[in-house]
Amino acid sequence: MRSFVACSLALALAAVAVAGELKSGPQPDQAIGPFDVVKCGGGTDDDVSVGEQLCYRCRYGNRPMVMVFTRTVNDTVAALTSKLNEEVAEHKDAKLSAFVNLIGDDNREPLEAQAKDLAKKAKASGESDFPPAESDGMEENLIPLYETFMEEWARKWLDEKIPALNGQSPREAVKSPEGKEKVRELLKEFENQEERKKKDGEPYWDVQILRRKLNL
Repeated sequence: MRSFVACSLALALAAVAVAGELKSGPQPDQAIGPFDVVKCGGGTDDDVSVGEQLCYRCRYGNRPMVMVFTRTVNDTVAALTSKLNEEVAEHKDAKLSAFVNLIGDDNREPLEAQAKDLAKKAKASGESDFPPAESDGMEENLIPLYETFMEEWARKWLDEKIPALNGQSPREAVKSPEGKEKVRELLKEFENQEERKKKDGEPYWDVQILRRKLNL
């Protein structure tokens, strides 16, 4: 199992584990689905408290966004994080957001320590270098944006080759009893994530749509 640590002007620790082996991270043109993080430091402009779990990808909907994935914390990554902070500040009128995701073993404590170390190196801990952005009413429009995003993601996911399914797509995997069971396990993970969002009052999506598409 692999997990993500997200860090940016909102330095965060990923709380969701990704099923299957992640050999080389996201591939070119691959859609990035929603994933939860736990904030562990950084700016205050996102109105998210340290220790709070959320899906930044979902929160920002279709705003312009930069996501960086790395397995190491070094001066190069720290410099990149600092540069991203500058770019986000410079393009705040466009509501640009950015965060760096540290990929590691599913052990949260060392990942959190690395994320905090990166925050210090990038000089991103504490308050951000620019004032909090004014509210743009995103909360009111978030649900339809999230639904649109998830519908597009689901459409691609059904035919995506997934390592956890032995390199098969969900449509291919359900043709065998073993593959069908693995797909059910993945869908259960998705469902649990969406249930947590619903419980926390965040936008959520009905995973039953995928089950119907796959005749499960």
